[in-house]
Amino acid sequence: MAKYAAGETTIQAYILDPEHHLEAMLFNVHRTLFKVHYNLNELSKCMSLERPIRYMKLLPLK
Repeated sequence: MAKYAAGETTIQAYILDPEHHLEAMLFNVHRTLFKVHYNLNELSKCMSLERPIRYMKLLPLK
C-alpha cells in the first residue's frame, strides 16, 4: 500500500506453470484449493468444447 500511495501503480509479477505455482504456496490448504480450482477450470473447458478432452490435464489431489 505504501508504494501505491507513493504513486507506484505497477507490481513485478511472474507467470508460473501449475507445478511451480503449487511449490510457491505456503500451506497445504492453499495448494489443495488451487488444485480443485484448476481441475474445475480444466473440466469446464472440456465441457464447453473449448478444449478436446484428450488434452485435459488434471492435477492429483493428494
